[in-house]
Order: sequence, then structure tokens, then C-alpha cells
Amino acid sequence: MAKKCPRCTMPYAGQPRSCPHCGYEFRAFDPGKCEFCGTKIKPSMDNCPNCGAPVEHAPEPPADDPETGLHVPPTAAPAPVQTAAGPAFKIAGCVIALMVILPLLFGLVIPALMCSGTGSEVPADSTLDERSVTILQAPVQDSIYRASIVEGENTVEEIWPRVITDLPDTCYYPGAYDPCAAFRFRVDGRHSLVRLDASAPIDLVMTLLGVGDDGVLSLAGWNEDGPMGTDPSITKVLQGGDYIALVTNLGGWQYGEVRFLWTVLQEEIPTLTPDTSVVLAFTDRMQRFHFFLEIEQGRDYVISTSCPDIDSYVELRTEGGSVLYDDDSGPNWNDARLSFTATALYAGEAMLVVRPYSTYTPDTGDLTLTVSSTTTQHY
Repeated sequence: MAKKCPRCTMPYAGQPRSCPHCGYEFRAFDPGKCEFCGTKIKPSMDNCPNCGAPVEHAPEPPADDPETGLHVPPTAAPAPVQTAAGPAFKIAGCVIALMVILPLLFGLVIPALMCSGTGSEVPADSTLDERSVTILQAPVQDSIYRASIVEGENTVEEIWPRVITDLPDTCYYPGAYDPCAAFRFRVDGRHSLVRLDASAPIDLVMTLLGVGDDGVLSLAGWNEDGPMGTDPSITKVLQGGDYIALVTNLGGWQYGEVRFLWTVLQEEIPTLTPDTSVVLAFTDRMQRFHFFLEIEQGRDYVISTSCPDIDSYVELRTEGGSVLYDDDSGPNWNDARLSFTATALYAGEAMLVVRPYSTYTPDTGDLTLTVSSTTTQHY
């Protein structure tokens, strides 16, 4: 995307409709591309479909004569009258022409070069097949896939053109021009708990993108440091579909081979019913369990865990956006007990997460999870 005004070359921030320094109005050209965001412009569009910049249409063709119905060609400009001129007059004319042309060249060419960036800008509406990027297919889980981060190649923006606008302000990485290794995989379950891991001798950042049915990429997850430190890890509930994991260096200046692994921890997230007790087996590999829980307004709920070897933690994310959690309310220091009366904000399908309190050191052992529900008595 352009970061400087094509007229005055002054930098600007955000998505203004005109340059805040000289007032130049950013425009799109029909047909062509938006000079502000690079999006392709289709004929007859009045505004850029991405940033809304006004389209500068080509002039209308000359109209037909209403009386004869014949096409009226545009009036040709009269041919210039050639006159004889002496050498001094010709030299003066050349000097004047140079004085006019050179400032125009410097005013047009230099800002264009300054705004062109790296030359790798990609239209936001192009498909992955049109972007000439390298994405390694990773179809089999629990298999190690290798790809390389190469300087100046396969940048994040080439794969994900809308990274600058789609990446939240809370995510400082990856950079749009950082080279990356990209891996594509598919989740078959309706809702599956999936873990992604990447490793290399350098400090890495991993960004997870969902691939929509129309090919549009959207942010699905991000991690800088997993439990092992510089190696990123993402554990997340994913809906069935295609995903792309982008692996970059933390600063964008180190390169080399990276390894990628994806694992399905729960093929399908189960739904718990009230008055249910289940035993969860925590291992070095399986460190969290997810469940759906239907919350009814006006009922009392108690979610408790019991295990002598694991300091447990429970978290409930309700459909209304509320987050309820507990760590040490059970009878023992390592037991959790979450008790609440469901209000309208809690009602609906909620996501229950059960994990050890510490996410940096794995805990092993069997943990008993109990969910109970009763009707609130009104007096």
C-alpha cells in the first residue's frame, strides 16, 4: 500500500481520502487500480471496493448526431503551423522545453519510486494462485514438515495482502515485508481442538490464517513464544476448513529452515450435560480439554475439578461474552470450583476449558470433572 502522497511525497497515516499535507485527493482509475490501496477497479465502479476512494472515469465517447444518427467524430486539432526559425530561436526553444519537462519528470518519477515500496505489493482481491507464493501442503497431522525462510522471498504481504488492516493493534508481529515459511492444512471435524508447533534455531512468530470459501484470508490465531520459549505454539478450537500457518522470524532479519507440526487433540469438541462426571487424562501432549455446555437462564451451576496431582483451572466463556473462571475454590488447594446462577448474559452455548494452572510446565495425571445444575428456588 502507498504510504506517501504521490504529489508532495509526505508520509501519512490511516486511510484519509485526501493528503493531510497538500490536500491531494486520492483516486482510483477505471479500469485500473486504486492508487491508495492497490485494489483492482472494475469498469462502472464509482468507488474503490476496498478503501472507498472515488473512481476517475474515462471521458464519455462523443454522442451520435440526433438528427442523422451518424457518429460525430471529435474535432481534430489544427495542425501546427511550421515557421522558419533561426538557430538562436531553436536553442532558446530547447532550453525552455527542458526547463518545463525536467521539473515534471522529477515531480512524477521520484514520488512514484518513493511510493512503490519493495515492488511486491499485491492486490487484496487476488487469489492465492495469482500471487506466485510458495505454500507447503501439510495434509497429515503428527508429521514434521520443513520449509525455509529466505531473505526477500515469500513475504507475509504477498500471501496475506490485507495484513496491515486485518492484524489487530495488539499484535506487533509479523511485519508485512517479513519473509516467511507457509504451511497449509485442513481440519475435517466440525469443531476440533488443534495444536500447532513451529521450531528453529532462531526466534519465531507463528500466525494462523483461516481460508474462507471465497479464498479470503482472515486472522485465526497468533503466538510469539510457546511453553518452550522461542518456539511458538498455538492450541485452539478450529472449525472445519482450510488453514495456513505463517512462520516468521521475530525481527524479520534472520533466515533458515523451520519445522512445522500440527496435531488434532480432540477430533470433535463434546457437549457436556448437567449432572455429568468425567475423568480427564492429562499427559505431556494433552494439557487442556474443551467442552460445549448449554447454559439455561435462571439455573444454578457448579463446575468442579478434583485431582491430587494437578493444580487445576477452569474457565467458562459464555455466548454473551462473559468469562467465568476459578482456580482454588475447591476443598483442596489444587481443586477448582466454579459456582454461579445463570443470568441472561450467561445463557446459551458456552465453552468450558479445563487445564493446569501453569501453562509452562506440563502436568500429568487423571482429573475428575463434575458439572451439576439445579433450578433456582424463588420465595
